[in-house]
Amino acid sequence: CSSDLFAERAPVKPHEAELLAEIESAHGSPIDPQKVLAIGHDPMGTQSLWRHVKSPWRLAKLAHEFSCFAANPGYTTGCPFPLDQTTSGFGHLAMLTRDEKMARHANCVGTSGSEPCDIYMSVSDRARGINEVLTYDSRDPKVVQAAIWARSNWPPRSVWKRVVMPAVYGQSFKSIMDVMREFVTGALDRQVIMDGLRSSDIVVHLARLANQVVRSTLPGVHGLTRWLQAIGKEYLKLGTPMHWYSPSGLKVLSYQGDRGRADIELILSGRRVRIQPQVSDDGKYKLRPTVGRQVGADFIHSYDAAFLHYAVSQWRGDSILCAHDSFAVPLDQRAKLKDHLNESWARFYQTDYLTQLHGCATMLTGARLPAPPIVGDLDISAIGMSDHLFV
Repeated sequence: CSSDLFAERAPVKPHEAELLAEIESAHGSPIDPQKVLAIGHDPMGTQSLWRHVKSPWRLAKLAHEFSCFAANPGYTTGCPFPLDQTTSGFGHLAMLTRDEKMARHANCVGTSGSEPCDIYMSVSDRARGINEVLTYDSRDPKVVQAAIWARSNWPPRSVWKRVVMPAVYGQSFKSIMDVMREFVTGALDRQVIMDGLRSSDIVVHLARLANQVVRSTLPGVHGLTRWLQAIGKEYLKLGTPMHWYSPSGLKVLSYQGDRGRADIELILSGRRVRIQPQVSDDGKYKLRPTVGRQVGADFIHSYDAAFLHYAVSQWRGDSILCAHDSFAVPLDQRAKLKDHLNESWARFYQTDYLTQLHGCATMLTGARLPAPPIVGDLDISAIGMSDHLFV
């Protein structure tokens, strides 16, 4: 952030509103332009204004650019200005399964001018509604107490994001428990817990709520993994690990090793010691591939990478940076990039990739494979129409 990244510099005018919007994004909330100017003129002397914000060094750099523009309306900037895909994992899952509800949650469909959807707050709001009912409708006194506590100390969006975001890649109940335990521990530092209620009761209550709502709101997450595992098992019968070709033509293998085990009992100095060497039947350390739970995550990641490759290869601008689901260009090309990404997303997902994979796997294995987990209620013509797909 201490230097420009693009040799190609872009005029700030008439894009000063976009520059200010990016400054507010780095700050995490609206900020007085006069404070921005103060930071830009003397970043080291105004550290109290920016060191503890969302993206401090990004804010300091952009404030410098804004102050230079204020002093010289003809100023040009070489800073990259990013567009990030909202909840990209769920977006890919929604497109693959043709799930209209999930597509709206991930802002993959919509109309110009429509309000953005927030999948994290959707899950939070639904869980809050269930929690409210439990404050008076549960037969378990501990659940009632925990629900009453949660009503007054509801987890913020940042907590729900940590709960929901990994769900698309497969997450355990323990990981949800860990997130809620961290939140509850921090909350209890600031208050006295009610009589008879343990912090562990609150953690379990919130984790169960979160797990219940995630599974009911986002059922396709687990369906895709189970379907891919079924294909993978048929591949293993042929002696080949689970694999597929991404839309960019890359062969992706997804498997985990399973070693044979043998029990050997040794007697040393009058003591018995049991060991389990991980060896195969022929005595060699040889991995036997199996289909793991990570296959769903690997599949979505491969489509994430394929879309990145597709979008960048079709870009006709001069400069672009990209990483995962984030793309950045010079300031004066940001609007052009937004249109390009939306159009690329729509073109990329005109193909029904799961049906395509089902056909290829059926031909290869000769087995009767389960139907792909396609919901099928998505209007293909609406893909990429939302203003909030890349923001």
